[in-house]
Amino acid sequence: MIGYKRALWVILACVLTACATAPESFDNRFGSGEISVFIADDFGADRSAAARALRPVYKKYGAPHAYISGHMSSVNNPMLSRLYGSGDVRSKLRSDSHIFWQLNGDALSGYLSPIRTAHLVYDTDRLEDLTQVLSTVGALSKQGKTFTLFERELDGQIVVTLHRTDDLARDASLQDLMFFQ
Repeated sequence: MIGYKRALWVILACVLTACATAPESFDNRFGSGEISVFIADDFGADRSAAARALRPVYKKYGAPHAYISGHMSSVNNPMLSRLYGSGDVRSKLRSDSHIFWQLNGDALSGYLSPIRTAHLVYDTDRLEDLTQVLSTVGALSKQGKTFTLFERELDGQIVVTLHRTDDLARDASLQDLMFFQ
């Protein structure tokens, strides 16, 4: 009888140990706290201001899969309403890497000084898919106290672009976005 009880305790101890050390599921998305820290560091902004600016985006789409930050500027050609950007991609599934982008729109020429920019990328773990043009869908831009956010969606991929509201003219519109790695 003592052997039976002892065996039962050993089995119970093994089960409890296995339950206690069971791995948690890995979430490959960035929480609002993580993104707020990135934005605060990149833009020199207050974390709570960044969190407030992102609140509608998190409510609508949830947590992003990647964070791209860098600078963009235009070329010295008044006929082109285009910005070119360069920056780094942060993702929980891969090492940081460098990326370039092209942003077409209206009232974008003449911005020769670099404009700090960030992109939140949703519903894709393969950034190679973002070489297709992403077009604005509806009137989705939000004017914030500190940041302006532009959302675009194409074939299930969503990219939210943000910059300081004062960095671009109020009549600027961002239409097409394409990334290159």
